Amino acid sequence: MTSVVAVLGTGIMGAPMALNLAHAGFQVRAWNRTADTARARLSAGNPRGGRNRFSRRNEVEVCAEPSHAVAGADAVVPMLSDGASVESVMRDGKALSAIGGPLGPAYAQLKGNAMIQRSFEAAFPLVHACKDAALVIEASEANGLEPRVAKAVRDHFDIAIDAGHGDEDMAAAYYAYTPERNTTKGAG
Repeated sequence: MTSVVAVLGTGIMGAPMALNLAHAGFQVRAWNRTADTARARLSAGNPRGGRNRFSRRNEVEVCAEPSHAVAGADAVVPMLSDGASVESVMRDGKALSAIGGPLGPAYAQLKGNAMIQRSFEAAFPLVHACKDAALVIEASEANGLEPRVAKAVRDHFDIAIDAGHGDEDMAAAYYAYTPERNTTKGAG
């Protein structure tokens, strides 16, 4: 059975992602605020114009409503301009009720709530997340890549670890961004 992926937004990033997913064999349904724009970008195969770089690919179905695109999808990829647009499309465009779930991945909600509550019982300790970031850096550099984002992540993990939060959940990386950085471990 082919997995269904919904792509919401077919701009500079969304259209190529939809096409690449279709090319990889996924059934893709796309929605854009302007359906004609979506059809033009997807039929051209290049959102900036030019020829279609895929000689053989699945077609991307353009849906009139975001709720139609996401209904029954195995994955939803919002490629909209900002968070407010995502929230608007998911709530007002009825996409949220079509997928029958909360806005945002459950994992992000779990970690976000831990940060809000300043409760960092370790599911995955920050020291282990820092170790994993270091492994990504090592592997990237060994292959001639410059892992700037992984280095920034590791550096922020180190700040929170140095402040005494290494044995707490990785969400305690929150302390690298706050004046509460040196708060007593586990304090709320």
